[in-house]
Amino acid sequence: MADPASAYPPSVAASGINLGAGPAYRRGVVRLLLGLGGFALIYLEMLVGCVAAMFVAIEAAWREPGLWPVAILAVLLFAPLVAFLLRGLVQRPAIGEAALTIDVQDHPRLLAFVQQLAQDAGAPAPKRISLSVGVNAAMVRGQSTLASLFGGQPELIVGLGLVNVLDLREFKAALAHELGHFAQSSTRVGQWAHRVTIVLRGIVLGRSRFDARLARGRAAKRGLVRTLAELLSVGVRGARGILAWLLTRITHLNRALARELEFNADLHAVALCGSDPLVAALWSAQRGALAMNAALGALAELAKHGVFTEDLYAHHQLRLEQLDERLAGARGPMLHALREPYRWGRRLHFPPGETPAEVMGYSHPSYRDREANAKQRYVAADQTPLGPAWILFSDDPQLRRELTLRAYAQLGLGPDRSQLRPAGEVEARLSEELAERRQGAHHHGFYDNRVVNPGPVDQLLAELASDPPTPEQLRAAVDPWRGAALAAFMASWRETELRLERPDPVDHAALASAQAERARQVQQAHVGDRAVFRWLWHQASPPQRLELVERHRFSSFVQHLIMALNAHHGRVATLFSSVDAREYELASHAPLELLDALDALHRDLVSSLAQAQQVRLPALRNLEAGESLAAVLLADPLIESLAHEAALGPWLQQFMAQVTIVHGRLRTLYYKNLGQLLALHDRIDAEAPEPSDQST
Repeated sequence: MADPASAYPPSVAASGINLGAGPAYRRGVVRLLLGLGGFALIYLEMLVGCVAAMFVAIEAAWREPGLWPVAILAVLLFAPLVAFLLRGLVQRPAIGEAALTIDVQDHPRLLAFVQQLAQDAGAPAPKRISLSVGVNAAMVRGQSTLASLFGGQPELIVGLGLVNVLDLREFKAALAHELGHFAQSSTRVGQWAHRVTIVLRGIVLGRSRFDARLARGRAAKRGLVRTLAELLSVGVRGARGILAWLLTRITHLNRALARELEFNADLHAVALCGSDPLVAALWSAQRGALAMNAALGALAELAKHGVFTEDLYAHHQLRLEQLDERLAGARGPMLHALREPYRWGRRLHFPPGETPAEVMGYSHPSYRDREANAKQRYVAADQTPLGPAWILFSDDPQLRRELTLRAYAQLGLGPDRSQLRPAGEVEARLSEELAERRQGAHHHGFYDNRVVNPGPVDQLLAELASDPPTPEQLRAAVDPWRGAALAAFMASWRETELRLERPDPVDHAALASAQAERARQVQQAHVGDRAVFRWLWHQASPPQRLELVERHRFSSFVQHLIMALNAHHGRVATLFSSVDAREYELASHAPLELLDALDALHRDLVSSLAQAQQVRLPALRNLEAGESLAAVLLADPLIESLAHEAALGPWLQQFMAQVTIVHGRLRTLYYKNLGQLLALHDRIDAEAPEPSDQST
């Protein structure tokens, strides 16, 4: 093995970079400290008040035995409140839940790299290094709130997705940023605020068995139990109300300070690595995040067919290689900046006003602001190409496999190790899946994101049989939906789409005009669907006609179910936006409007699954033709309808998860069948123009 030190890029000789705290930084620290002090004071007052109430009641009962019933009542009321308030103090940081702690002695290059970097940064070396799935990195302190508040050991968490996209110089800059946080004198304040936010979120928003038991107590038949539960519920709601207000204030203050902390940590990275390696790491990480989302989405689709990979990161790398092709047609300055290669130098690469998706642990300023901060005093760096960050790790196939299993767990999947297949084999299956859904360029996106509606198939067949049109009539009807004419229609369609996506907030007439134009275009598209079906029917052989009818019927049925679920989703989402279902432990306590919406959704889903029992799958890749559609949509039985006194939260969580599964699989089946249907179109229509003959 090569000398571990050889993997460490030399630090730059930076001068003139002020790593001290500026006025905005200091103001942010003071304000956040005051906010945290207020939290500690109110939180302790609530705890001490509950304990004091029990102590006073018990002490009084010792003096006056007749007061023991009151003392017992006080204990029954306030002891659960104390447990409720203390619950958040033992929570583990969410970022570490799926992390894999490694023995750094097994990775000497990584150990030497991190130790040297910590020494150069003047920061404490992490006592533990863990790996997570995504494209991120973070330094955390301790495994619980108590540890992070009172001196837990620093832990470095590195996303293997980040390792997968950075070279050694960029990786050093990314870790230098994280270690820079621990070199800051006020880092502990930010850590406190982060953990306090987790505590408050857990108490205010979280629901646990405590809440379920409280709900059952309020529904109990025994009057004493019901009364105690009602009184305790009043206390819990009051505590949550106070802490919710604190959560809002501390979150606001923490975001303000986080911005300054990020700028300062970036300067620590610049002082060690130069300006460009940090910005290049941001560029690569954001591209890596987009590629990771694509890889996880594709693998989740393939998992529906029982196919699981042993190496997420091989697929991640392939999606990264395909990213420029995906971004080629994307609009927006940020996507353009991600498509264009980053070029080292003083010129700013990222556009203003764009806040990227999160790829690190906290709220961040925009990439433009971070780049401007890093280049305000430009520090040049060596541009000699370096190897990938992967070379810091030993036995990387095993690490890839372990983190891949954790990625599947985050997706709600639990494949057995024996089910994992080589990445090459899985990628071949994935390519088949994607190829099945691909639409030829000569369709110009005509079948994208709209309802394909040629009309009732049986009615179309009856018309074709009773009054057969001539070939000339069929050709005249279909010609506007082929070639240059179709390209012109879709150009107009996309123009209307832009007007609808970016309406003038003042010109309501323009929006109404665009909506009317879209309605007219939809009707025209349905005329085109009808003309295409009639033309293909005329051209097709008998076996092709059978397949054409089968696929159109299947498509029509699946579209109907998708639209029904979309309508329900809109209604339920609207209600959830105005009603917090977590406030209602039992179904009987929830608003009738919400219960009606959930009941209607459940009844329709029961009916849809019953109808799907009679529908058979057409020939589709990775699925058995002739299998019941219902069996593919939902493997487990649908949850029973919501009982009047059932706990609302657990039922809602399971039911909405099943709705999401059904909706996702319907969409998958629809696009698989659509791809096969369009391939059938091309086989039938010998005159279909080749993609190379059409404008794009």
